[in-house]
Amino acid sequence: MHNTSKRGQRVEQTKENIAAIAGGLFSEKGVANVGMDDIAKAAGYSRTTLYAHFPGKDDIMHYIVHQTMSETLALSRKV
Repeated sequence: MHNTSKRGQRVEQTKENIAAIAGGLFSEKGVANVGMDDIAKAAGYSRTTLYAHFPGKDDIMHYIVHQTMSETLALSRKV
């Protein structure tokens, strides 16, 4: 279920931005070598904002995997 309110859209966009930056850092440096502070700084968000959206790195990884799986499923349905 997606929240279509402006606030809901903003929240989802922030999560996507954080996940995209984190994914790049994970690929570049390895998950173990990237901290939440690194992600917040690279994404341009405060630590408070980062933790409001993702309690930890595992949560970011789960979000990335879920988004990737959802996109893959959507593409496979188009074929």
